[in-house]
Amino acid sequence: MRSLDRGPQNFVACCAILLITSLTAPSALAQEKAAAQPVPCELDQPERVVDGHVFLAPAFMPSAFLSTHFSFRQGLTDVSISDFPITADVRLDAELLGINERIEAGVRFADRFELFGFGTGEVLSGASGRSVLAVGSDFSYAGGLGGRIRVFRSSRTGSEITAYLEGSAGRGGLLDLLRLADALADDPNPTIQAIANENLGKLVLGTTTRTQVAGRVLFAQSLGKNFDFQAGLGASYSKLSVELYNAQTNLEFDRDFDSVDPEASVAVGANIAQVLPIGFLLEYTARSHRTVLASSEEDDWSPSHLIGVGIHTLHPNFQVGLTLARLMNLDRIIRTDPQTGQRLTSDRPVVHYVQFGMDVVW
Repeated sequence: MRSLDRGPQNFVACCAILLITSLTAPSALAQEKAAAQPVPCELDQPERVVDGHVFLAPAFMPSAFLSTHFSFRQGLTDVSISDFPITADVRLDAELLGINERIEAGVRFADRFELFGFGTGEVLSGASGRSVLAVGSDFSYAGGLGGRIRVFRSSRTGSEITAYLEGSAGRGGLLDLLRLADALADDPNPTIQAIANENLGKLVLGTTTRTQVAGRVLFAQSLGKNFDFQAGLGASYSKLSVELYNAQTNLEFDRDFDSVDPEASVAVGANIAQVLPIGFLLEYTARSHRTVLASSEEDDWSPSHLIGVGIHTLHPNFQVGLTLARLMNLDRIIRTDPQTGQRLTSDRPVVHYVQFGMDVVW
């Protein structure tokens, strides 16, 4: 009797086991499939998100990350030149103020390639009457094309290496009142007719033409969720042609400057994402030569140094940043005394930037 009573109990237990197995098996299978899917950030986020870390866009060096994007840069420029030489015995401190701008749009394709186009513009002018007399004013504008090719990327190590190339061509103009003073230096009491005969417009105004090609290898490395390191190494070739007027020969002539300039940049980023979506970026760039005025001549080998610190919004697709920077050890301003023929030089100019940037990435 006891064995007969256990039969229904065993049957019920078997049915319960089968029911539990049928319910739990699909759930376990679904969990395995979910675990096998890629991390969402690797699929949906821009390339500057590596292993969950968001890289910031530097203000003074290109980014290593490819994207379809639109970016806008605009800044205020303050240039200080101490002991600017008027004559061998007369010198003054000059200051220039200006604005600079760069607009860029790029398209990423075939996963590892990007093409972009850009336009730039800059205006600089003496900040006072004395400064306008000494250093005048100048403006320039340019347009160019460039591209990026991703060489290496690892989400596991948080690393990326990219090759970068850009080229541009542009024009500009300058106002140089010292050229009029130099032309009249031999006549201490010039008449209005004498000044008119100097062809004033051509004498103080000039035009500039500039071409530039630059190539770099760019590197980015995430250092956990809150820190990162970016670097660039490369060189640029630039050619500047300044068209001026010679009052003595009544002819226009060109002064050409060309140089190949190695350049190295680093940027260290940090963020407080756990508290606020804000990040900070410290930038440094060393370059073999930099000139602040189109009329200045290239000095001996003496690398310039740029140091900047910026605050940025921390977002994968949209970033806004404000960067303060100081550019030091630029090429001296060199001019010739019209009376003695002596070569006169200023102290090294110093440039301060307040740079605003906006980047939209798809």
